[in-house]
Amino acid sequence: MQNEIFSAWHSDQKFGICRFPVLSLYREPVIGSGLTSQLLFGETYQVLGCSKDEKWLMVTGDKEAGSGWMPGTQFRPITEGAYEHYQREDFQIVSAPFGKVKIDGVYIYLLPGSIVHVSNEELFSADEIVQMEGHFRAYKEKASREEIGQIARGFLKSPYLSGGRSFFGINSGTLIHLSYKIAGYVVPNYLAGLMSFGRTVTPEELSTGDIVLFSNENNIPSHVGMYLGAEELIEVKGEVQIRPFLPGQIRQSSNISRQNQVHQLLKLIPA
Repeated sequence: MQNEIFSAWHSDQKFGICRFPVLSLYREPVIGSGLTSQLLFGETYQVLGCSKDEKWLMVTGDKEAGSGWMPGTQFRPITEGAYEHYQREDFQIVSAPFGKVKIDGVYIYLLPGSIVHVSNEELFSADEIVQMEGHFRAYKEKASREEIGQIARGFLKSPYLSGGRSFFGINSGTLIHLSYKIAGYVVPNYLAGLMSFGRTVTPEELSTGDIVLFSNENNIPSHVGMYLGAEELIEVKGEVQIRPFLPGQIRQSSNISRQNQVHQLLKLIPA
């Protein structure tokens, strides 16, 4: 199927930037085919190819934002030079709950994790963004473990949405990904990527900000949550919620039920 709908992108415009509050990426070049991920304002991406009718683009977002098909009408091209400039970590990232920028006389409200490429030294386009309001933090200033836990709490009550990347809809892997992104770290957006990321720790080593992978009844990793310390875990089960979690009882969990038993404990950032 992929070869039937996919062709090389024969344009010099192979780099883009999201200029919407949120931009959905799809599994197939068809509206309603299901979300694979979403891009947030300011996130850059590379164009891998296009559909046969050239109305859709296959793109991959930077910093583990995810890949998928986007309508060509939503493509906002940037030069390769600008793309390389945007890869610098000297930018502001929306923390919570909203940010707001004024572009061409119009205000755009930004979701947590959105990027504004402005630093103390320069603005990426003096004519483009003329005003910023809301909660921002410098991406290059890495947050502590406790701050990562607080960032994750900011998504409480957000509903589950496969492929979602905002508090209007989010999945378990993306909760981890976005919390770390806002904190200044690049972490995979999908469960499969998280399985081989970081390093494995023992229950005694588990600390705030570490993640817990759970298995289904077939012992296959199927869910992930973040340990908040104080015997609490934040996860997405219908919605983002916090539940009791006792690291000291992990080894006994498999004797109670094979479903949702702990599969692996991972430390994602240095202590």
